[in-house]
Amino acid sequence: MKKKNKEIPSSQLSKVKAVSSKKKQILKTNNAFHSANYRRRKKGLKELTFAEYTNQKIALDSSGRYHPRKENALIQSIEIFGKGILSQKKICKRCTKKKNLIEFSMRYSEKIILNVCKECEQERQKKYWKY
Repeated sequence: MKKKNKEIPSSQLSKVKAVSSKKKQILKTNNAFHSANYRRRKKGLKELTFAEYTNQKIALDSSGRYHPRKENALIQSIEIFGKGILSQKKICKRCTKKKNLIEFSMRYSEKIILNVCKECEQERQKKYWKY
Protein backbone atom coordinates (compact mmCIF):
# COMPACT_ATOMS: atom_id res chain seq x y z
CA MET A 1 0.00 0.00 0.00
CA LYS A 2 1.53 3.27 -1.12
CA LYS A 3 1.28 6.47 0.89
CA LYS A 4 0.02 9.47 -0.99
CA ASN A 5 2.08 12.62 -0.69
CA LYS A 6 0.13 15.46 0.78
CA GLU A 7 0.23 18.53 -1.37
CA ILE A 8 0.96 21.75 0.49
CA PRO A 9 -0.88 24.87 -0.72
CA SER A 10 1.43 27.45 -2.28
CA SER A 11 0.48 30.01 0.39
CA GLN A 12 1.89 27.72 3.12
CA LEU A 13 4.86 26.45 1.10
CA SER A 14 6.99 29.55 1.74
CA LYS A 15 6.31 29.29 5.49
CA VAL A 16 7.39 25.65 5.51
CA LYS A 17 10.60 26.47 3.65
CA ALA A 18 11.40 29.33 6.05
CA VAL A 19 10.88 27.11 9.10
CA SER A 20 13.03 24.31 7.67
CA SER A 21 15.86 26.72 6.80
CA LYS A 22 15.79 28.12 10.37
CA LYS A 23 15.99 24.58 11.76
CA LYS A 24 18.97 23.82 9.51
CA GLN A 25 20.73 27.00 10.66
CA ILE A 26 20.14 26.16 14.34
CA LEU A 27 21.34 22.60 13.79
CA LYS A 28 24.44 23.84 11.96
CA THR A 29 25.23 26.26 14.80
CA ASN A 30 24.76 23.58 17.46
CA ASN A 31 27.04 21.14 15.63
CA ALA A 32 29.74 23.80 15.30
CA PHE A 33 29.30 24.75 18.97
CA HIS A 34 29.77 21.17 20.13
CA SER A 35 32.79 20.60 17.89
CA ALA A 36 34.36 23.84 19.20
CA ASN A 37 33.91 22.65 22.78
CA TYR A 38 35.33 19.25 21.82
CA ARG A 39 38.49 20.91 20.48
CA ARG A 40 38.73 23.04 23.63
CA ARG A 41 38.42 19.95 25.89
CA LYS A 42 41.20 18.21 23.93
CA LYS A 43 43.47 21.21 24.57
CA GLY A 44 42.57 21.27 28.26
CA LEU A 45 40.68 24.58 28.05
CA LYS A 46 37.37 25.33 29.77
CA GLU A 47 34.20 24.83 27.74
CA LEU A 48 32.32 27.82 26.36
CA THR A 49 28.67 28.52 27.02
CA PHE A 50 26.51 28.97 23.93
CA ALA A 51 26.23 32.72 24.65
CA GLU A 52 30.04 33.06 24.80
CA TYR A 53 30.33 31.05 21.59
CA THR A 54 27.88 33.27 19.68
CA ASN A 55 29.56 36.45 20.98
CA GLN A 56 32.84 35.44 19.32
CA LYS A 57 31.60 36.34 15.86
CA ILE A 58 35.02 37.63 14.87
CA ALA A 59 36.39 34.11 15.24
CA LEU A 60 34.03 32.57 12.67
CA ASP A 61 35.25 31.25 9.35
CA SER A 62 33.52 31.78 6.00
CA SER A 63 31.05 28.96 6.61
CA GLY A 64 29.97 30.43 9.95
CA ARG A 65 31.80 27.96 12.18
CA TYR A 66 34.00 28.84 15.13
CA HIS A 67 37.63 28.97 14.04
CA PRO A 68 40.40 28.99 16.69
CA ARG A 69 43.10 30.24 14.31
CA LYS A 70 41.08 33.38 13.63
CA GLU A 71 40.67 33.95 17.36
CA ASN A 72 44.44 33.57 17.86
CA ALA A 73 45.09 36.06 15.03
CA LEU A 74 42.72 38.54 16.67
CA ILE A 75 44.50 38.22 20.02
CA GLN A 76 47.91 38.64 18.40
CA SER A 77 46.83 41.72 16.42
CA ILE A 78 45.41 43.36 19.57
CA GLU A 79 48.68 42.67 21.40
CA ILE A 80 50.75 44.26 18.62
CA PHE A 81 48.53 47.14 17.44
CA GLY A 82 46.35 47.81 20.53
CA LYS A 83 42.59 47.78 21.07
CA GLY A 84 42.10 50.74 18.73
CA ILE A 85 42.36 48.30 15.84
CA LEU A 86 38.80 47.14 16.60
CA SER A 87 37.18 50.56 16.24
CA GLN A 88 39.38 52.57 13.83
CA LYS A 89 38.39 52.58 10.17
CA LYS A 90 40.37 52.65 6.95
CA ILE A 91 39.51 52.62 3.21
CA CYS A 92 40.56 49.59 1.19
CA LYS A 93 42.71 50.45 -1.82
CA ARG A 94 41.03 47.88 -4.12
CA CYS A 95 37.32 47.78 -3.21
CA THR A 96 37.22 51.38 -1.83
CA LYS A 97 34.99 50.36 1.11
CA LYS A 98 35.51 51.80 4.58
CA LYS A 99 36.24 48.94 7.02
CA ASN A 100 37.61 48.39 10.51
CA LEU A 101 41.40 47.95 10.74
CA ILE A 102 40.90 44.38 12.00
CA GLU A 103 39.50 43.50 8.55
CA PHE A 104 42.79 44.40 6.80
CA SER A 105 45.75 42.12 6.10
CA MET A 106 48.67 42.50 8.49
CA ARG A 107 52.32 41.63 8.73
CA TYR A 108 52.98 40.96 12.39
CA SER A 109 56.77 40.68 12.12
CA GLU A 110 57.06 44.13 10.52
CA LYS A 111 54.12 45.62 12.50
CA ILE A 112 52.40 46.81 9.32
CA ILE A 113 48.72 46.98 8.39
CA LEU A 114 48.40 46.71 4.61
CA ASN A 115 46.15 48.95 2.48
CA VAL A 116 44.15 45.97 1.16
CA CYS A 117 41.34 44.28 3.11
CA LYS A 118 41.44 40.54 3.76
CA GLU A 119 38.63 39.85 1.25
CA CYS A 120 40.46 41.56 -1.63
CA GLU A 121 43.74 39.91 -0.64
CA GLN A 122 42.04 36.51 -0.62
CA GLU A 123 40.66 37.13 -4.14
CA ARG A 124 44.14 38.10 -5.36
CA GLN A 125 45.61 34.93 -3.89
CA LYS A 126 42.90 32.77 -5.47
CA LYS A 127 43.68 34.21 -8.91
CA TYR A 128 47.42 33.64 -8.37
CA TRP A 129 47.05 29.99 -7.39
CA LYS A 130 44.64 29.17 -10.24
CA TYR A 131 47.44 29.40 -12.80
